[in-house]
Amino acid sequence: MRPVRRKSLTFRLTVLFAAASTVVLLVLGLIVAESVEHHFEEQDMEALTGKLELIRHALAKVHSSKDLAAIPQQMDDSLIGHHGLVVAVKGPDGRTLFATEDAPFPQRLLDRVKTPEAERPYVWQVDDQLSFRGIVAEAPTGVQAWPPAVVAVATDISHHRSFMDSFMKTLWLVVIGGTLATGLLGWFAARRGLAPLREMKRRATEVSAQRLDQRLPVDAVPVELAELAESLNDMLARLEESFKRLSDFSSDLAHELRTPVSNLMTQTQVALSKTRSSTEYREVLESNCEEFERLSRMISDMLFLAKSENGLIVPGQESFDLADEVTALFDFYGALAEENGVTLRLEGSGLVTGDRLMLRRRGRPARRA
Repeated sequence: MRPVRRKSLTFRLTVLFAAASTVVLLVLGLIVAESVEHHFEEQDMEALTGKLELIRHALAKVHSSKDLAAIPQQMDDSLIGHHGLVVAVKGPDGRTLFATEDAPFPQRLLDRVKTPEAERPYVWQVDDQLSFRGIVAEAPTGVQAWPPAVVAVATDISHHRSFMDSFMKTLWLVVIGGTLATGLLGWFAARRGLAPLREMKRRATEVSAQRLDQRLPVDAVPVELAELAESLNDMLARLEESFKRLSDFSSDLAHELRTPVSNLMTQTQVALSKTRSSTEYREVLESNCEEFERLSRMISDMLFLAKSENGLIVPGQESFDLADEVTALFDFYGALAEENGVTLRLEGSGLVTGDRLMLRRRGRPARRA
């Protein structure tokens, strides 16, 4: 299984910064595009509603068929100078009174005349090139007996669409360029921002068993890394203290073991220097045995100290009488005391709470046979 390649913090910050900047630029661009589109729609609707009111005003003055016949000429006059604006007027009898040349009004727009959607703009496209935005409404005439006429007004919005297409292309180019630029700036900012962390790494690589006195600079790093530097310095201080204790323990161990080992070697070499009797060999072995017992107690004590310093020994808690422990010692040393003319006597008692085995930790020396 191939190991997963982890991404650096600089890479992650760069990608995050570029992504955030891209989202901001894209959202801002879409908001601007929507605002521009809404502005174009309002501008078109202002022109369409104005022209619709003009046509309604003209139809309201129609009081006879003669007046109705004059409507096309009025429409031609009103459209002078309005390029891209198209109009269609259907009279009360359903005939088309006026229609701009090649007026591209779809039937779907005309069908909306009596629906709530009539006042809303409708957008359609003609021949995949021209786009129109239009509205439709009823316009009553001056003759009350006649049904209202139907008026459709639209304007060419192809230039608006062309502008929006160009705007969107420019927007995407700006977003891509902004992403690359912000990514580069983000990489540079991340590199500069993480420089203290790289300095901490360099100082940490200089730490070794012989150079545990090295400490990371706390005042020279940002606030966010100060706590990390302090924690690492505390760890180095604990390691330095532990190594010092280990070095002292090793020195003490070597010093303590040197004497009994030297005694054993000397006694053994002396015993082997010439032929001796079995009694003399026995005395040498007994002396060596005492030294071995001393070594055993020493090693046991040092192991006990090592465990206690590392918290590997949990003392037991019990109540016991110290007089009982002293009496046990009298039993052990009674014969030796009697042999040397020493009288052992116990007075008083004491009830304590603690670890009975730790109280007896010191081994009892063996007596010679």
